[in-house]
Amino acid sequence: MKKRGRPRKYQENINCPECGSNWCKKFGKNTGRQRYKCNQCGRHFYEGAKYYKHSEKVKLLALKMYSEGMSKSAIARVLNLPYGTVARWIYEVGKFLDKHLQEKWKKLANRIDIDEISYIDIS
Repeated sequence: MKKRGRPRKYQENINCPECGSNWCKKFGKNTGRQRYKCNQCGRHFYEGAKYYKHSEKVKLLALKMYSEGMSKSAIARVLNLPYGTVARWIYEVGKFLDKHLQEKWKKLANRIDIDEISYIDIS
């Protein structure tokens, strides 16, 4: 049986900065620069752009600073990072913790039995 449809289009000279795949397609232009989309992981990127990966040590330090009460903008200034990067890290961790705590609460709620509730009206 023959395969239907177009064959996959590979860009030999373009690799995704996230997963390293060369199964990417052109995805429009922005300010004159060609934009690409990786069909493997779905990430959008520009050809020739430099993407930085921050170490886990820096991420944990930023999260610890935030948990100690520092503002996001102060953390960005101290660690010399973009504000959006710090905000995204905090958002992602908060989302993960929210999901984790909901699961814990569901498990705990199944074990709690309320036997008696007493209500006293003092009016």
